[in-house]
Amino acid sequence: MTTSDAQPRLHILADTEHFLVIDKPPGVCMHFQDGDKPILPMLESLGYANLHLVHRLDTATSGLLLLAKT
Repeated sequence: MTTSDAQPRLHILADTEHFLVIDKPPGVCMHFQDGDKPILPMLESLGYANLHLVHRLDTATSGLLLLAKT
């Protein structure tokens, strides 16, 4: 899924009743910093609301990110 031309591409790997797994690309931040749009607002713009970070990855780090729905 793509958030917009200006935003990195987010790949949703699993979308269940209780959790969401995404492949976070490098350059996506976890929290507001330097005017960047963090991961939760990016996902909200795709229709995923009320997600909770289970863990964090550094902005420069890519990898799987688990977000809880419940």
